[in-house]
Amino acid sequence: MFKKLSISILVFAVSCSAFAGVKLAPSDSFVNPNKQFAVKGIKKFAKSDTILLPMIYLHTLVQGIHKESKGGAHAKAEFSISNLSPDLGTELATEIHQDLVLKLRASGWKVLTYEDVKDHAGWSKLKRARPEKVIGVDGFKNNLGFGDQYWMTSYPEGTPNLQNQSFGVKGAADLHNIHTKVAKAIGANLLFPVLRFDSPVAYGSSGRGYKNTKASASVIPAMDLGYAHSGFYSVKGAWGGVDLKSSVRVSESVGSITKVDESSSQDVSLFTFKTFRSIAKGDYLMTLDETAYKKTILKVAKDYNDLLVSALKDAAPQS
Repeated sequence: MFKKLSISILVFAVSCSAFAGVKLAPSDSFVNPNKQFAVKGIKKFAKSDTILLPMIYLHTLVQGIHKESKGGAHAKAEFSISNLSPDLGTELATEIHQDLVLKLRASGWKVLTYEDVKDHAGWSKLKRARPEKVIGVDGFKNNLGFGDQYWMTSYPEGTPNLQNQSFGVKGAADLHNIHTKVAKAIGANLLFPVLRFDSPVAYGSSGRGYKNTKASASVIPAMDLGYAHSGFYSVKGAWGGVDLKSSVRVSESVGSITKVDESSSQDVSLFTFKTFRSIAKGDYLMTLDETAYKKTILKVAKDYNDLLVSALKDAAPQS
């Protein structure tokens, strides 16, 4: 009895080891991916040889505010981009999606896109997202702790912008309903990558000196990959993902910054004649270097696609 039990445990351990400790290869964009990413639930994908990859979401920063405060010192930087168009976002999202489809198919998966299953009745049961009023295009608002910021949401040409989930990370797709209404019905795993690029990058600092308190805020033309999440549901309903743990600087410059306005004020005590409050404001406009902007996003996104394919390798169908 003990011998049989030991053999069973050994077989189970060997079967699990194929999925344990997924090793992600380094790239130009991600020099230490095994520490930069969390990979969960990959083995559940082996329940089906088919992946439904209907679309991706590409979120790109459009405008926002960064505030810093310390005691009586306050600083605020407001910024916007002058030449980021929805057409550019669609172009980028389409190429990123097509790249991932081709790479998954080359690794052995059967991949279905929205175009392949667009006539399925389940899509009509899913709500569409509404444009974000402030920026006038598909997108969302979020506050990362320093002020409201707005991202444009782009997706491959010919695909719908589905309503985001109402919980968790802002801008993520409602995978549960896509799974239950479409993917499960066609016997497929569901994979839905979401990438968020932050450019320009706003930052600030604050501190207290011997006689006064300081706060500052500014904007630089750098770009960060602020968020990367490929959530999935297996055909059986188990979920997982490949998630970036913290933001990564991917370029020091993808454009130029112009300070279009600035102001400062101080309030002085009538009794001590010391400044008890100071306020500094700056308005910034970023003009994209479209070539550098596109090149950076496509390079990073395609490197991330390679990570996804490698993470799913052990669950892929064997040819």
